[in-house]
Amino acid sequence: AYEIPKRDWSSDVCSSDLKQNQNDSKGCSCSNHSVDYVTLTRDFKQMSDEDFIISSLKEVNQRLRTNRLLSELPSGLAILLLAPVLFKVIDLITPFRGRTVAGFFLLWLIAVIFFIASRFGKRTSLMHAAAALDKKAALQDEVKSAYWFVTSPDAATRSTEWIQLQVERAAKRVRALNLSTLYPRVVPLTAYASIGLFLLLEIGRAHV
Repeated sequence: AYEIPKRDWSSDVCSSDLKQNQNDSKGCSCSNHSVDYVTLTRDFKQMSDEDFIISSLKEVNQRLRTNRLLSELPSGLAILLLAPVLFKVIDLITPFRGRTVAGFFLLWLIAVIFFIASRFGKRTSLMHAAAALDKKAALQDEVKSAYWFVTSPDAATRSTEWIQLQVERAAKRVRALNLSTLYPRVVPLTAYASIGLFLLLEIGRAHV
């Protein structure tokens, strides 16, 4: 039987190659790993149309959710705060027992927690964000259609060139938009009403 002789394969590596690799490692500058604004901007511009549409819709969805919370939470809390304020007024006229007061505020606190949790737990899809963006920017369902083409497996049965054309056109329209201008974050007046009712309740508790 023929026996393959044992060899030290490391000897096949040229010493010049090892030196070259060492020099390359020493020459590596930390600045190459730094991320600056120009690099991020270039990568953003080089993002594919499909990824850009999805990324933009995620931002729109987040802005819609933030504005919805800024609108619904203060309004709901203002209504909920009316209950303890009225209860406190009645308590000043006709004092309640300690158990009654404790039971009322316990139920009120449970209602507040349930309301806040229900508002934060409400989620919307990116398709909803696409429809909202189309309506806001008057794009005639271009973004909604492009998002469907990008994410739906049924789109593979259609013409690839035609789908790509629709996606490219929608991405071009979205790139021209300023999402922060279309969906600015605005604090509603009901937020100040909620703060006022809360301060009124605290003042009433301080004078007891």
